[in-house]
Amino acid sequence: MATPSLGPEVPHGAEHKRKATPAQSRVRRSSGNGHGPPLRELLPFVEIVGGFIAITQVICELRGVPARVAAYYSVAAVALLLVVAVGVMYRQKTLVRALGYLNRVPTVVVWIVALGATIALIVVLLRPKDAWQAWGRDLSHVVRDCQQRGAELSGEDNDPVGQCIAAGLTPPPHLAESGVPDTFAQLARDVRAGLVVFQNQELTKQLNGWYGIDDRFVGIGTSQPQSTQDSAAERVPEFLTPNYSLQDDSVWVWQLDPRKPEDISLPISKVLQSQPTNRSNLFAQSDGEVHQRAHAALSPVIRFALLQESLHPTCLGPPQRRRVFASALDAMIDKTVSEAEDYSGYSLRPFPKKEVLYIMVFVPATPDQAVRATWTSILENTAKWTRERAVCQ
Repeated sequence: MATPSLGPEVPHGAEHKRKATPAQSRVRRSSGNGHGPPLRELLPFVEIVGGFIAITQVICELRGVPARVAAYYSVAAVALLLVVAVGVMYRQKTLVRALGYLNRVPTVVVWIVALGATIALIVVLLRPKDAWQAWGRDLSHVVRDCQQRGAELSGEDNDPVGQCIAAGLTPPPHLAESGVPDTFAQLARDVRAGLVVFQNQELTKQLNGWYGIDDRFVGIGTSQPQSTQDSAAERVPEFLTPNYSLQDDSVWVWQLDPRKPEDISLPISKVLQSQPTNRSNLFAQSDGEVHQRAHAALSPVIRFALLQESLHPTCLGPPQRRRVFASALDAMIDKTVSEAEDYSGYSLRPFPKKEVLYIMVFVPATPDQAVRATWTSILENTAKWTRERAVCQ
């Protein structure tokens, strides 16, 4: 007995194969062997990715961005492309199909879009909010690049990394504030520059080695009194001078005993009329002559150093210093020794052994031998100062 048919009989043979619907045809064409679209459909996307990375690297190189940071931007650029591909071609349902869909877009259009998107990305990521951000970023790049190039800079004198950093320093931006007097604008410029510099530990370390700068340095051209933090307290003009030998003809040196009240209570004007220890002639023979010399066109500067009796200084400061701090002599001559050293920012801290207080006066011969100690002057002149012939001999 024949089994009844369960439905219409489907003809067999090639001529009776059911015709695929348009949707099925698209799926079959896109799926290929059942494992997704052919890899050749992704080649345009691979080319675009390579273009994004190349363009990003070129722009970063032109902007002076370190290679490591440029790599991060390259990854960000590719991620942006992925987001755009998925967002614009979301109807393709899958990421692979969305990327494959790029094969239908003219190559020139794709490259124009890639170039524009990459440039826009780099500009947005690298553009600082203001000139100060750009300056701070450039300082960081200079320090980082010089550290990374340390091996290839080995031919430089003594401190190759330091010389590299010094050569790359630039002065801080100007503050363009309408209605603000130039004096106040310069003061704000130096204070803000100091805040930026102190954020970079390696640069701060180099400045300490060159000049003895520490976290008490304000950098506005006046010293910070040791005994007070009052911003309204009297301040004395502060300078940076070459680290001359104590035997130089422009240097005068006196030695006092800081343990003797009669020594530290002496007025500076009286000290300058006594016999110096490094020469036979006097600096001045009367108060009138002291004032006259102190108020000369190129005003002398005064510096203090407290050392153990066994130590004998040979220069105005430690031998490794390129320049040393000193205070305007004309602001000190009517103060006592203890007052003067306090206003200069120097501390007569006690040593376990007997110590000697050295008072040194330097008489500059040219204006560039005594430069106001501001952040602007330091950052402008460090490249030159670190290249000058050492005068501490």
